[in-house]
Amino acid sequence: MAKLEQKYYVTSPRAIIVPNMGSIDVQNKARLRVNRIAIVQDLKVEHVLEHLQEQNVIDMKDVNEIESGTTHQDKARLLLDVLSTKEKGSDWYKHFRYALVNAKADAATRKTYHMLVEFLDNTIIKPKTSPRGNISETDQRVDLLKFPKYSPLPNISPEIPSVVSGRGTVTFNVDESPAEEKGELESRQSEKPSHSEEKTPILRATSVPAGSFELKAPENYTSLLEYPVEHARRLEESPLMADKMQLADEEEVFRKMQQLEVAYALHSRHQLPCGSLLMSQAAQDFLFDRDCHHLYMKYFDQLKKSHYIDIAKEFVGVYALLVETIENPNTHDSIMLMTKICFNLVYFLQEFGYFPEAEKILVSFQQYLSKYPGIESWKSEYDASVLLMTLCNNNYDFNRADNAYYAAMRASNNIEMVAFGKDILDQGEQFLQNSIMLREIGSIGPAYMWIQKAMMEVEPSNHHTIINVLCESVLTYSAKANLKKAEELAIQAVRQAKEFFGTNHPQYLKALLHYCYFSNECRQDTFGVDAAKDAVVVALKIYGMETLHAALAYRALAKALIVCQDFSEDLYLSYAQTALQIAMDNIPSLHPKLSLFRHTLATCLQWKAVNALKDERVGPLIQAEAEAKAYLNTTVAFFGDISLKSAQGHSLLGQIYIKMDRYEEAEEKLKMSLEILKLCQPHNSYYAYMAKATYGTFCKLTQRPEIAIDLLKDVVDNVDCGGMWQRWIEMCFETLISLLRDNGQQTEAQHYQGHLLDFNREMARPKPVTWDVLDAKPEPWEKFLQEGVKQWQTKVSLVKEGIAGMTLNALNST
Repeated sequence: MAKLEQKYYVTSPRAIIVPNMGSIDVQNKARLRVNRIAIVQDLKVEHVLEHLQEQNVIDMKDVNEIESGTTHQDKARLLLDVLSTKEKGSDWYKHFRYALVNAKADAATRKTYHMLVEFLDNTIIKPKTSPRGNISETDQRVDLLKFPKYSPLPNISPEIPSVVSGRGTVTFNVDESPAEEKGELESRQSEKPSHSEEKTPILRATSVPAGSFELKAPENYTSLLEYPVEHARRLEESPLMADKMQLADEEEVFRKMQQLEVAYALHSRHQLPCGSLLMSQAAQDFLFDRDCHHLYMKYFDQLKKSHYIDIAKEFVGVYALLVETIENPNTHDSIMLMTKICFNLVYFLQEFGYFPEAEKILVSFQQYLSKYPGIESWKSEYDASVLLMTLCNNNYDFNRADNAYYAAMRASNNIEMVAFGKDILDQGEQFLQNSIMLREIGSIGPAYMWIQKAMMEVEPSNHHTIINVLCESVLTYSAKANLKKAEELAIQAVRQAKEFFGTNHPQYLKALLHYCYFSNECRQDTFGVDAAKDAVVVALKIYGMETLHAALAYRALAKALIVCQDFSEDLYLSYAQTALQIAMDNIPSLHPKLSLFRHTLATCLQWKAVNALKDERVGPLIQAEAEAKAYLNTTVAFFGDISLKSAQGHSLLGQIYIKMDRYEEAEEKLKMSLEILKLCQPHNSYYAYMAKATYGTFCKLTQRPEIAIDLLKDVVDNVDCGGMWQRWIEMCFETLISLLRDNGQQTEAQHYQGHLLDFNREMARPKPVTWDVLDAKPEPWEKFLQEGVKQWQTKVSLVKEGIAGMTLNALNST
């Protein structure tokens, strides 16, 4: 990889989080409510009624009520209604779960019941986050975007007044008006404005003449944009063909941005038809070129920071006005145009970090669609709901993402009722967002099921979603400890992204960052450092500014140096600090995404203290404690007290306290982490075993070998690392064997020594990865999918029939 230049080289069914340890009975009832659809579809009550009667959970009156159902779904629904009325003292949930696990049924049914139990075990919810309670939240906010009604504007002449002097022109594309279709224009009279300098009347979008026309730049207009000369020079001097191609794109984008600047200048001086800024050719050249959105960002940022001109925010009000004033708003062409403008605008605003503004655009669009129900608008409504779900997931607003999910289901139900309606739905993106939402709130099992569904459903022509699915599957498979498959997916993501988009593209950068994640967490080899360095260069090169993507690349580089134990010149710490600083410049100070960077910085500060002289350790450790507390406070605020991320925060703080010799506080934090994981994760969770290994090592340090031995035995006897050798598991074996020998248990020590040899022999050590591996031409997506999913094809089919319970037909039936 080319050496970094000085400027560039500065140094993751449904489960909702619980904010407190509330009533277990309330949580159990919530489990039934959240998983009700899947249970109603698959449960046959005769498999559980006998056991529930034997345990006095239900009586004959209840049985008669349940048996009054006409179908097995009706009976299952009545059973759930009865169970929800039972008191805590009856242990109804424990007995219901036992009846499912030990049902006397055929193998396929038992397998389905075991899946249902897994979903129940992974579901923790607080009552107020119930989607039915919040389903209308989006609708309630629609009124915020309504514009006041004004008196009709004066009639205008069909001729566009010319403006004296100025440079640059902007072309507008407008649908033909009925008057022009008849070959004539209505004659209109124009009123003179009250101020002499306002010689151009204000136009309404509905009165814009047909075809395309040009507007000259306003008088005394001067462009505020500055061409990035140094950035262009580096691209020109680069020997890479991808950089030469980017340079050509940069020149074209700068020309289009100048035209957009002219259009905005006219708009700001009220010399354009109301709401028509987004109808200009300049705006549409920008919006509809999605693969070049990243090249425009530096110019929007330049205008905002240097001249306080925020065109991106202006688009929000313009779009809301546009959907109110557009001619023939209920025609197919109008709906398609508004959809295209809306989605591309949201893509850009999301890339730019304008999440609230992007959400307002979608709210305006959904309000517009609600006026014109029909097949032409239902598909757009479905896509808008899925896009809103994507937006909320990226903004860590999982309650609103949940609401958007239900809105998407309602829209898909309308579509599926139409003949061949299901054939027009691409549900890959929706399933992907389900997986992301569940993984981020710590429900790994269901997220794993949904990501498999997403891979099966994504359209082969939808290249953006294919890369997104591959990237998110790396995180989900890693969290599920299916590490060999996660590595294959990480490599495939980079290859496919290069094949689809080339190396100078945000999707390639995204794939490379996800490979870096897997490398840092699982492979932990020196190539991870090279990959992270390349990610930094790509991030700065394609955006031409320090974006959140650059922060993520610097963070990956800091972590790569740590796992390789490269502490030279404290570069790892410098990169972590740079990453946090860039992130703080791009996202709000209390945003949960900042917690990623604080966690990494706290870890780097720990290593700084470990490698420092004894009298120089206090400062870094105090800073590490402050960052870890900030991380913990943020995760608790957004994810709740009982969540995977808060457990990781307690563990991080406990490790820092160990290095500060504050053992009592360290033990409190490490035990708290374990207790939280017991509540929010399955007993065999990969994260739970890592927490036990950490606490077991701490017990060895504090001279409590019996506790340490029990914990480490549990880890090495039960942990599943997905067939890939992991250094931390080998260390658990070594620590356990040492403790057994020191404790005089030579026989057991010898026994685990044999297990260690078996582990090292059976677990596949990661094969070396080089740029040749990542740059290799990928096999076609369909072929990769066909060969890669054979081992879990049957499982996915069960998911489609079972958990998919979340189809709207099933939702309505409950």
